[in-house]
Amino acid sequence: MSQTDISSSNFAAWSRQLITLITRLRALGAQADFDLPRIAVIGNQSAGKSSLVEAISGISVPRAHGTCTRCPMECRLQSNSPVWKCQVRLRRETDETGQRVPVTEEQFGEPIYIKSQLEEMIRRAQLAILNPSLPAKFFESFDTKSLSPGQKPPGSEKQLAFSNNVVCLDLYGPDLPDLSFIDLPGIISTVEKGEDKQNITAVRNMVQDHIKGNTLILLTITMRAHLAQIADPSGSRTIGVLTKPDLIQEGEEDTWLNILEGASHPLKHGYFITKHPSPKELDEQITHEEAREREAEFFDTRVPWSNKSELRMRMGTPNLTRELSNLLGGLINDSLPGLRANADDSLSAVQKALATLPPPPSDNPMLELLGMIKSLVSEVDALVRGTEGSERLLQQCRPAHQQLKYDILGTAPNFRPFRTAAVDKQDFTVEVDEDDAVDKSRKRKRTGSAAPIYLEDVRAHIQSSLTRQLPFNVPFSVKVGFIERCFSEWEKFCVQCFDAVHCATTSELGRLARAHFGGARGATLLADVRIHCDDLVKRHREETLKFIRFVLELEDPPFTVNDHYFSACRDKYLAQYKAAGKPPLGDADKTLVQNALSSLALLGITANVNDLAKLHKEDQYEEELIVMAETAAYFRVAYKRVIDNIPRIIDHGFMRAVARDLHGVLVTGLGLSTEKATEQAAFYLAEDMQVRADRKSLQQRKEKLDAVLRELSRFQHTVAPSAKIDLAGSEDTPIQGEEEESTTASSASPPPVVSASSAAPTSPPRPASGSAQQFSPLLGTRPFMARPIPAASEPSTSVLGTPSREQPQPSAASLYTGAFSGFGQAPTKSVFDFRASGNASESNLPFPFTTSGSASPSMSAAKAASRVTGFGLFGQAASSSEGAPTTPASASGGGLFGTGSAATTPTSGGGLFGSVGSAPTAGGTQRTGQVEESKSQKMAKKQLR
Repeated sequence: MSQTDISSSNFAAWSRQLITLITRLRALGAQADFDLPRIAVIGNQSAGKSSLVEAISGISVPRAHGTCTRCPMECRLQSNSPVWKCQVRLRRETDETGQRVPVTEEQFGEPIYIKSQLEEMIRRAQLAILNPSLPAKFFESFDTKSLSPGQKPPGSEKQLAFSNNVVCLDLYGPDLPDLSFIDLPGIISTVEKGEDKQNITAVRNMVQDHIKGNTLILLTITMRAHLAQIADPSGSRTIGVLTKPDLIQEGEEDTWLNILEGASHPLKHGYFITKHPSPKELDEQITHEEAREREAEFFDTRVPWSNKSELRMRMGTPNLTRELSNLLGGLINDSLPGLRANADDSLSAVQKALATLPPPPSDNPMLELLGMIKSLVSEVDALVRGTEGSERLLQQCRPAHQQLKYDILGTAPNFRPFRTAAVDKQDFTVEVDEDDAVDKSRKRKRTGSAAPIYLEDVRAHIQSSLTRQLPFNVPFSVKVGFIERCFSEWEKFCVQCFDAVHCATTSELGRLARAHFGGARGATLLADVRIHCDDLVKRHREETLKFIRFVLELEDPPFTVNDHYFSACRDKYLAQYKAAGKPPLGDADKTLVQNALSSLALLGITANVNDLAKLHKEDQYEEELIVMAETAAYFRVAYKRVIDNIPRIIDHGFMRAVARDLHGVLVTGLGLSTEKATEQAAFYLAEDMQVRADRKSLQQRKEKLDAVLRELSRFQHTVAPSAKIDLAGSEDTPIQGEEEESTTASSASPPPVVSASSAAPTSPPRPASGSAQQFSPLLGTRPFMARPIPAASEPSTSVLGTPSREQPQPSAASLYTGAFSGFGQAPTKSVFDFRASGNASESNLPFPFTTSGSASPSMSAAKAASRVTGFGLFGQAASSSEGAPTTPASASGGGLFGTGSAATTPTSGGGLFGSVGSAPTAGGTQRTGQVEESKSQKMAKKQLR
């Protein structure tokens, strides 16, 4: 295998699959939701960026002034085609205002098989991106030479100065590296005359947006301290490229060599230097192959480059593309587990958001809307009736009814059976029935109309009302006057009661309307339902208020046929009024009182203590006391009527009326009783614009996430298991529990390495032609970790991380010592271990191949002859055995999507989609772990084949 032909290696095949996966995900629009790994090429317009893009891709890009630098261009190179071809695509991520839109990727023209035709097609594609008002197909055969610089095509409403939308080139060819990168517009510091100065900021923002996050930055040296340093201040994602070594002035060589060697401006992935065609060579239109030959000849013959053999792997485009492919593959592989988890979480969040939206419109809107109305009316009726489970409304009305009772009772005439206030006994109260007892306990607050009225006040009122009455005849107007004083505030209290019921009813009606129409449909339907409900409520409120006032008007003049209740109340009031000014009978000897009542009983007269008060001789205020008693008695009759009738009127004339008429009002009001009822129902049930927009956006995102997860699953189940890696130097490794096969041990040749990058920018050794390489197609948490092919004495390890056989422990001196790291450092002691990501730290023990995660065995060789920890597909294994000299080996291995762990058992292994672990039992030999391991390994081997 040639040094520059990485396509023939196992890693190249695996890297190709990884890059293809990310390309497919980006085409689905996943970049808008996830930080997909990529390479971004940035630089000033004069920094040789276009030449670098051409050298890597093998194509010619537009160089003339105009649209060529106005939008990103993504090159997706693959080596899996026997002939060269290119398919141009347009990926639209934003609208003409720069706002994000659902990502789409469309084919632009037919595939191209002649390289010389591609440059013009790229110009056309860029014009299509910059002129979104015209269909892309218009530009597929457009003659770009017909336009002068900056001129917009005919028919275009507006030509954008810059766009975030991308021209995508799918390039296939046998000599292409497996690589994907995006070429960004060159950074500008000035604009042409007449152009907007904001374009400088627009380009800067575009570049900054593309190089943040999970992006490897490929930049020219002139950009070293600018945008790349802002986006990647530590230099951990930046790769420097010196593009014009033929223009270095004499005496400046050491400066450039110091940069290339990492002594100056160090970057984690170091620097490369490339030589591209000069302007004269471009005019000669030399081929890509000729350009690479002249580049190699330049570094082989020109001093000081030809004298720096240790930096030779940092010189030339082929070495750069190899490193870019390795780094991008490692970055992608390292990101896949997190990407899958993020996609799962995002899909779950989208599904939850969709579940909160109302259901989509029905196919029969008329039937659905009538059903919604019926359901609403049924619930309202249940509330009004107070059926079980629907007591809410009536429970809110009960306090208003009770308050009305207390308020009306508080207007009772406050007769005080004392001559004047000076002789008033403040503790005097009258109790006619249980209402007075309750009222007394509530410490009734009388209203302004219930001011104290004394005997002298009554006498004065009688005297002022006399006309032609005979002696001992009190004018009826005296009693009417006292009664009317009580009724003056009844309307206010009745309306307050009704207002409370009205408020509760309206609130419940609104709540139900929102529940049935608000969350389910758009604002138009709910608004109209509320309008018709409000009109209905308003109409019945006015009717109910009229009825309340009518009932109150019936109290004028006073009238009753409830003679029995009136008389009973009159007698009770009169007896207690008379007794108020006399010594209470209770003060007399109780025996005398009881004897008197007994004597009356013998005469057939049933009496009580209060009746004895009537035996007092006639009071000088007898007439006034009778007026008081009869007025108070009539108030009691009227009070009983009102506190029953007003709530009944409110219930019947308002609440029940609303429930009764609601269905007809909504059917008529919503136009469901007309010839156009179906159209009207469809209009009302049409989804709200915002809800429809939210549903569309969420469904589009769900479809995209579903597609992303399908791609990841396809890759996980088809591509990853199909890659066969021989980590022990043999393609078929014996499985524990099966008959052991003969194998040929690998020679102890110097270990190959996957990547040339290191913490220092100096160039590490590269694998010789034909060297075997070991790579892992596994989606673990720390991917692309490889170790040297083990010597014959080392324990070999299978693809799944499980130990295949036990062999004697090699001496520490026989181990290769060294470390390389693509994304980190790997300090070692007496052991070589390469890792593309993460850290490794081992002590005196051979650390076998680890595909995912990390392991830190720290046992000494004196405690165990061998100790192996391996990782499998999407799983891990952890060994916790404290092996003793009597335990020759302790191993554990994770199987496909599983976990294996060993305690003190010789061996245990994780199986497919599960885990196995075992420990020895007392009094016998535990074999479960070995048996289960054998089964899982058989299945794993079958899956890989």
